[in-house]
Amino acid sequence: MIRDWICLCGPRAKNAVTGVALAFDLLIQGFQQVGSRCRIVDATFRGTVSKSGTFTFGRAFETIAVILMVWWNLLFCQIYYATMSSSTVGFIRDYITVGFAKMLRRRTVLHLHGGGFEDFYTGSKPWLQRLIRANLKRTDRIVVLGELLKEQFYCAGEFVKPKLAVVPNG
Repeated sequence: MIRDWICLCGPRAKNAVTGVALAFDLLIQGFQQVGSRCRIVDATFRGTVSKSGTFTFGRAFETIAVILMVWWNLLFCQIYYATMSSSTVGFIRDYITVGFAKMLRRRTVLHLHGGGFEDFYTGSKPWLQRLIRANLKRTDRIVVLGELLKEQFYCAGEFVKPKLAVVPNG
């Protein structure tokens, strides 16, 4: 039965140690300590991190591989949790994986570590803003690290307010 499995997708702190990667590794450790069954997808694929907002064919290939791994793992999980991206390529990954999760009727949680969403949203073309809003509408919960960070999502519309949850940054 898949009811108690969760698919966790985010960067691991293997070769590139970042705050998001450390937090994601701690989340995994917490799930494992309480005996939760989870399937883990490393969003950095090979443990490398490129500058956010830059495009490379290698990173595009890695993004496709991450999407395929998430799709496979979602077949066995009831909940999909992912660290949320505020870059175009990362957003496309989020959009495709959340869409597949919703198609399978899985609960979805996106977690934005830090800020940057409002700048990403307002700096995007209108067609991309529509896709961002559509993705947020089909997401069940959006986690931010502080009360003040909730406001950066208000630019997307009123619908987002009840979806926001604060998990204070330790």
